[in-house]
Amino acid sequence: QSTVQRPMMGQRPMAGQMQRPMAGQMQRPMPGQMQRPMPGQMQRPMAGRPQPMGRPMMGQTMNVAPVNFDPENSMEYRKYREMGDEIRAALQQVMETARGGAAAQPTAQEEAVPASAAAAAGPWACPACGGRGQIVTELVFMDPVTTVCEACEGKRYSQEAMSYQYKGKNIVEILDMSVGDAYEFFKENRKLKKALGAMLEVGLPYLSLGQPLSTLSGGERQRVKLAKDLDKKGNIYILDEPTTGLHASDIKKVMELLDSLVDRGNTVIVIEHNLDVMKRADWLIDVGPDGGTAGGQIVFTGTPLEMVEKSHTITAEYLRKSL
Repeated sequence: QSTVQRPMMGQRPMAGQMQRPMAGQMQRPMPGQMQRPMPGQMQRPMAGRPQPMGRPMMGQTMNVAPVNFDPENSMEYRKYREMGDEIRAALQQVMETARGGAAAQPTAQEEAVPASAAAAAGPWACPACGGRGQIVTELVFMDPVTTVCEACEGKRYSQEAMSYQYKGKNIVEILDMSVGDAYEFFKENRKLKKALGAMLEVGLPYLSLGQPLSTLSGGERQRVKLAKDLDKKGNIYILDEPTTGLHASDIKKVMELLDSLVDRGNTVIVIEHNLDVMKRADWLIDVGPDGGTAGGQIVFTGTPLEMVEKSHTITAEYLRKSL
């Protein structure tokens, strides 16, 4: 029968034996052991030790916005705004006719509303939520609570704005339409049909007109930007991984779009790892020989055929296997 003996005061415990500290006594953690601060106790970070990123303390703010992307100052946003202006103009005529006079114009408050094809702002916005479709309740010691606006049921528009219809559809129903459906719906509106046709040409028929710009992928935003300049010539376009996350059929559409830009007299520079894109390029610049700090040097320049026949880089090996 084994017994556990408690050490006397001032006596060190034996190996493997745990000693509970007395009241008011501070115990230093063992090497590698993490000590949790007591309630109300503030733990100071050790000098030179980077602290993990976590939840900000009270009075401290944390910026979680996407890096290098400001929706309201981007070309994609301006493209969306142009389409939204045309949609509002079509409904504006209906409102003016119904009121027997001039309808109220949207105000500069639109800049504060998430970027979509027709932003709910000014006289269009729900007065309860300000056109956001959500009510945010700030709590002092907890995360804010977000609930759907009961007045507009998350639709963002006022009851008056939704009471007017264009060809039997109100503003909410129009914004729920895809670009492909809207192209047929607005076929009599020459300017809007041109804008929607450009969206179809860049391979975005599935986007809804009211889809916020912040929900689009990087490749989709690049194509929205291209839709604005499809009819221009003599430009230089630089695209970063435009085929990331796309299905093989969508990649084919993107390649057809890039070919059409070149045929119009433009130059297209693509940063890409997709082998199908490399095969259709006029000129390849291979950067290597490896990734990260082991790369950064130009290891090959030439046509895809020259790479297959002469180059011995990693890219060339995979390109030969894909033929």
